[in-house]
Amino acid sequence: MITIITGASHTGKTLLAQKILERCAMPYLSIDHLKMGLIRSGHTDLTAQDDDALIDFLWPIVREIIKTAIENHQNLIVEGCYVPANWRKDFNALYISEIQFICLAFSDAYIDTNYAKITAHASDIESRLDDSDCTIDSLKKDNNEVIKKFTACGEEVTIIDDDYENTIMNLVKMTVNQNSENQIERLLKKPFWVVDFLPERVSAERAKQYFAVEDFCCNGQYINQLYQRFAYLIIKLSCYFDIYGNPSPKEIFDSINNCLSKGYANFLFPDDDTLITLNSGDLYMTVYNPDGRFLEMVKSLATAEGLFVRKTE
Repeated sequence: MITIITGASHTGKTLLAQKILERCAMPYLSIDHLKMGLIRSGHTDLTAQDDDALIDFLWPIVREIIKTAIENHQNLIVEGCYVPANWRKDFNALYISEIQFICLAFSDAYIDTNYAKITAHASDIESRLDDSDCTIDSLKKDNNEVIKKFTACGEEVTIIDDDYENTIMNLVKMTVNQNSENQIERLLKKPFWVVDFLPERVSAERAKQYFAVEDFCCNGQYINQLYQRFAYLIIKLSCYFDIYGNPSPKEIFDSINNCLSKGYANFLFPDDDTLITLNSGDLYMTVYNPDGRFLEMVKSLATAEGLFVRKTE
């Protein structure tokens, strides 16, 4: 997924990108860094003050970076003010479905009440060498222009009017959740293995007996014992691979044991691009897109729990 963060000056675009990076381990591209690299290297005669011209100069480069990342199924945060309000015209529907867009702006009332705080935190993430031109009037002008031009293009603008910290953290949570949901949806289309209570598929000739066994196991104590073994496998696996949300052993155990009533349990391993799912009543777990090391670890732990791992056809 690509997360584009833009908006008015001093609204905390870089701070938001940093917080998302820390939660999602997503790399981010600072358009400001790209700008200064091109200016300092002599690849353009534009200066840091040529805002409108810089949008025309930088956006075609940023646009193609975004497309390349999407085509390679890579996550990326793109942060900076040099994003045109009509940016969507440069992407087809398939690209758009992989992009989350966030635009930040302050209300006039927030600027009036919090001007000293805004300027005091201006260099929290990146140092501003000269911020003397940031006045209450200039902030209001910049923020109102951003709100006007992006809303005119049909974009939703997050207007910070009261609780700044809560607004930023809600955006972080939204991005983290959306990123995990997109990753899960993509992984569900990948090749998969099953962790099963049987070592191999049952032939069609034995289907009647298999269904009788399945019904017996699902309606007795066996399924509770089986789900406990699934839980212990995931708990042990968490010693080697990070699970999204960093659940505690008890949370993993409860999630699987509550699966019969909840309906499902998903365990996303974002750094390994792997997903393990368990649906209520199933006598197997499904492992999507494991690499060699991950799969070998699952096999070892499954053997210890008296379970079997096999690739589906």
